[in-house]
Amino acid sequence: MKLTLTGAGRYVVSVNGVDLEGAHNTEREAIERAANLELSDPSAVVEYRNELRVRVEAAGAATAPPPVVVPPPPAPITGLLWSWPATAVAPFGIHAKPAAEWGADPRVTLVNVGGRPGVRLLTVPGDDHINGSNDSERCDLRLGTAESDAQEGRKWRTRFSIWLPDDFAELPASPLNAQPWYWHALLDWHDDADTPGSQGPVQLIVYPPTAASPDRATGMVMQIFGGAWKQGEKPSGEFRIGPVVRNKWLDFDLDIHWTSTASGFCNGWLNGAQFMAYNGPTLLAGNGAYLKLANYHTAHGKRSAVVHGRGDRRML
Repeated sequence: MKLTLTGAGRYVVSVNGVDLEGAHNTEREAIERAANLELSDPSAVVEYRNELRVRVEAAGAATAPPPVVVPPPPAPITGLLWSWPATAVAPFGIHAKPAAEWGADPRVTLVNVGGRPGVRLLTVPGDDHINGSNDSERCDLRLGTAESDAQEGRKWRTRFSIWLPDDFAELPASPLNAQPWYWHALLDWHDDADTPGSQGPVQLIVYPPTAASPDRATGMVMQIFGGAWKQGEKPSGEFRIGPVVRNKWLDFDLDIHWTSTASGFCNGWLNGAQFMAYNGPTLLAGNGAYLKLANYHTAHGKRSAVVHGRGDRRML
């Protein structure tokens, strides 16, 4: 190896005229790096000169360091799943108080907020016993099972957007380890068996502030119920997203492998930041799921509104 040193300053190592990444503040650092290069020709003549950098000229080629792998952000969504034209919410069905009883409080309204079209779902006290809600209050939009396409073996990425306006009611604080435990569902893929007490295999829930307890989630939470889960068991996976954020579009991306086996996964991002990475079943054994855009919550005596934006999906 032949070494030639001239000049002084910052040391940037190069091989055959091509600079390597990174600068060195001392000769020693640069010389050590140059001497430790793994060249394909061990007898190569190596030369460097210090002209505000250390320069290495070698007849052989250096072995490049392994690249740094950075997980890519979610890819663009290309397949429109639902949007809100001027006059309709089709292909969704409405699960709400009958329109003839809306009066001055229309439960489903097409709106434009934050520069985007959306659909506003409103509940008022007394909107209970709707499509199996019992004492809880509901104004939901349901997408058919075939259109939802959450069935064994499917893999796809979906994007959906939610806006929580000023009149999204704050939930009362739940008693520590006691009932009622207040909750508010914003969106879910619901088990298509529709058996009493069944859960959405993938669901976005809001829980209220409560006394400190390690087994009680608060704020926005994504839950997974999969495999041989039975009513009363804890979720297969639960991921705390953060506190409720009002008057801002919340853009969710989910990569989901729908399966009741251990090979399933659900990875989630909110406004580009990853909040969940789940591996495990994403369907209840033997069942599929259908999508609900939800405003469904424990009765608490207050009006509450949720706005849903467009949704997109593409196969993985």
